This record gives sequence, structure tokens and C-alpha cells, in this order.
Amino acid sequence: VLTDLKPALSRPVNTKLGTNIWSWSIPAKETCPGKTPTCESVCYADRGFYRMHNVQNRHEHNYRFSQTDAFVPWMNAALAANLVEIFRLHPAGDFFDAEYTAKWLSIIRQNKGIRFFGYTRSWSDPAISRVLRRLARLDNLRLWYSIDKDSGLPEHIPPGVRLASMALDDDQANAAPKEASLVFRNHP
Repeated sequence: VLTDLKPALSRPVNTKLGTNIWSWSIPAKETCPGKTPTCESVCYADRGFYRMHNVQNRHEHNYRFSQTDAFVPWMNAALAANLVEIFRLHPAGDFFDAEYTAKWLSIIRQNKGIRFFGYTRSWSDPAISRVLRRLARLDNLRLWYSIDKDSGLPEHIPPGVRLASMALDDDQANAAPKEASLVFRNHP
């Protein structure tokens, strides 16, 4: 029931992100239209503390709430109330459709004093990609298109977008496209 939902930003205590970076997560995989067999096989949001029941429930609640008209005003108020300075989009999950992505466009535009960043594989969806190109033009957002051996390169890399290549082994890391400004090496 939507009235029972309690959306929440993740507090800035993430061991990988540091103590100043707030975030918003939704369920991994089911919200990832650009997932590939490679990323799905090593999805970090499908293991560790992400598998805890309370974390999965929170992400599901966030996902359902993000589909309501209350999401944008709630997010704007939550960012202000928590004095957020740096914000990571989707440590788990991704831009799942164009409407949701447009909501983030609105939020980021309305919060020019906050630095946002995120990685996305949703660039492969044409409807979402159109909104991502608009997002990439915002001065307060740094956006990386995630790629791997299965995804290949995007046909067009918009100004302001960088590529992050995921590698499962040293051979893939060494073969990362020259266009990639960042290589994530999977360490199981």
C-alpha cells in the first residue's frame, strides 16, 4: 500500500562512498534495462548487505515511491532537510524508464548547490537515453555511462558524459576501450 511507504535516502556512512555522500537506491536488476550478462553475473548490489531483508525492503519501498507524484517534492525536501552536499544516484538500481529519469532531471535542476553523480547502463534504452542527454548537460551532475564487453560502446557519447568500463579480469581491463576514463576491475 503506497500510504505505508517510507522512502529514505541512504545516510552517508557507506564504506565505499565515504561519510559525506548521501544516496538513493532501488532494487538492482529489475530496474536495470541496460544490464548485460557480464554486469548481471557480478552485480555487487546482489550480494553482501544488499541481500539483507531490511535493505531489500527499503529499496523496494523507494522504487514504488519513486513512481508516485510525491517523489520529486519529497526528494527536494529530504535533500534540503539533510543539508546534502554530494549525492550518489543508484548505488543499487538504475534509471528504469524515461519518466523516472525525467524526475531526476527536475530534482537535479532544482538543487544546483548539490553535486550529483552516477553511473548508468540505461543509455542503451532510446527513450531513457534522450533524457540522459539532457541530464548530462547539467553543471551539478557528473554522469558515467557504464560499459563492458557485452554492451559495447554507445553510438553517441554526449558532452559531459564519461565512460566507465567494467572488467572481470586483467585481459578485459587491458582491452578497455580508449574512450573509457575509468576501469572498474571486479575483485570477487
